[in-house]
Amino acid sequence: MDKGLGKLEDRQKQLDNTFKNAAQALITERISQESFRTFNEAYKTTREAIEREKEISYQEIEQKQREISAEYIKAVVALLQDKTISKDLLQKELDQILEQVASDLIGENISQESYRTFVEAYKTTRDVIERK
Repeated sequence: MDKGLGKLEDRQKQLDNTFKNAAQALITERISQESFRTFNEAYKTTREAIEREKEISYQEIEQKQREISAEYIKAVVALLQDKTISKDLLQKELDQILEQVASDLIGENISQESYRTFVEAYKTTRDVIERK
């Protein structure tokens, strides 16, 4: 998980704990209903802000994952354009790229969707190499 996203998740948990504490204080009559309503408005506003930040973080992560995947696909296409490399060396380099992509999937640097897209490009490229 992205560090910024992890911090947002931690803030969300802290906020939820604070809400539980405020609700408990209302139940035990340590705060008034009016005080709780005021707190609840601030809680909702803060929660919405955290949710917006999380959405932005998710979008940034997805964009970065797509960019990484696109770079791998470009590397595969570049292999096919190099006419000086033997068929065996092409396959070896293609397999090395696949290993890097798999490693990035495990490290959550690319999404499963990006991985599947790459695998389709890999299969197509492998078929082209086989026909050479």
